[in-house]
Amino acid sequence: MFVPRQFQKKSVPHKPTSSTTTSKSNVHPPLLAPVKRTEGDLGLSRVDNVDIVAARETVMSLEILLSDYSFEKAHRNWLKGKMREFEGKDDYFHLSAFIDCQYFSTIKPVLSQVSLKKALIACRSDVLELSSDGYNVRRKAKGTLLPQNQNQDLFTVYIEPDVPTIISNPGRVARILHESFLPRRYFPVQFVENTRKPWTFVTLSSIITEDDMANKKLWPKDWIVLTKSEWQKRDSEYQALLRARVRAVTLSRENLSNRFTSNESNNHLRPEIVNSEFHKIMNSDKTTSREEKASRHIFSNESSFEKGLIVRLSNLHPSTTKIIIDSFITRSVDRYLRKKREKQEKSGNSLSSEDPTLPRISYIDYEKGLDEAYLRLGNPGDSTLIVQALKKRKRSMRNGEDTKGKKGERALREENWVLGKILSGEEERIYWEKVLWIKGKKGKGKFAPQEFRTGNKRARMDSESGPEAPKRPKFD
Repeated sequence: MFVPRQFQKKSVPHKPTSSTTTSKSNVHPPLLAPVKRTEGDLGLSRVDNVDIVAARETVMSLEILLSDYSFEKAHRNWLKGKMREFEGKDDYFHLSAFIDCQYFSTIKPVLSQVSLKKALIACRSDVLELSSDGYNVRRKAKGTLLPQNQNQDLFTVYIEPDVPTIISNPGRVARILHESFLPRRYFPVQFVENTRKPWTFVTLSSIITEDDMANKKLWPKDWIVLTKSEWQKRDSEYQALLRARVRAVTLSRENLSNRFTSNESNNHLRPEIVNSEFHKIMNSDKTTSREEKASRHIFSNESSFEKGLIVRLSNLHPSTTKIIIDSFITRSVDRYLRKKREKQEKSGNSLSSEDPTLPRISYIDYEKGLDEAYLRLGNPGDSTLIVQALKKRKRSMRNGEDTKGKKGERALREENWVLGKILSGEEERIYWEKVLWIKGKKGKGKFAPQEFRTGNKRARMDSESGPEAPKRPKFD
């Protein structure tokens, strides 16, 4: 039955009984026990979409960076500078420190704090300990890698994997070695040098025995593995072959240069004889040979070059490059001019507004494997400046990537310093004839003069009699 609202009976509020009545002064909220946060609350047990193999390689890379060898030798100063105090211990490292570490610069994809955290959670390490917040890591135990009387080379092997890109990831190298049949006493891997080359050195936890080195089944398939002492022996043999090649090329160039002046049996190559023959060719109407036309083009430009623009560099490292040569020369001249200005300021002399600037190198004529190169400059003043800077600084190239050079000491012979010489006279004329022929040639040298004839675009003058470059020995 419908009852209008105004006639509906209103509800009476409930009155508590005496048993349930309590005074407000006696009411206290219950005490809550402290809640302990678990790994699940911190996100340390949830790992989604993680590549286990990549995570394991990342963890192994961290283990190598925090190994005994790194703490004692390789990254000692860097590691001490990145240590921080956390949870009452002063040997923690924050994950952000590893992102900017040069040792991990070649690892792809680029590491981040989140990827490092997920890797450490997905692959628990026996060496590393993760903090409660998941963003700090430390070593569980410390030890000493090498006894004081042991040689480090006994623990080190040279490796050349079948896939060169493996070297860019130290953790991948350690993982592949760990999955091989090597005895467990060699692990963990203490260090992998980041050489940015298709080969590297790996330091293990125990001395490598001769039997284990000879047994190729223990090592990864198709890897070239040598002891460090054996590699040093073979590398010295290769460097000796390379130096012999350079000496042979230099000797062949000197012999070729002497053919124009001192060899009586080759009088037809002397400049005065060639010029007379050139005039006969120009006055003849029956000349149709392309080889004769090529000679005509060269010697007609005999006076078309400016003198003093070519500088010959000697005592370069055989494995250097044009970019390294350019950086080496530019740095040498810059330091030479800086020292010169500082000396003028100390002596109180006023600085000239026309002080020389860094030279502009138009072209570098160099072929890898040789110890000399030719620089073509824009003006004779730049040529003189380069020669003076090299003579004053007395630097030698230590390796093929050395742009600074080692300062000349008393024990360092003058024959090892990088020196410069401005070409002049007959030597300059011969070089410019080669340059002018290369600029105006057609084809690949079929009709070039005999002293320039070669199948190489560089038209090396020693191609007739120079020996072939030695090949790097292949390690079986």
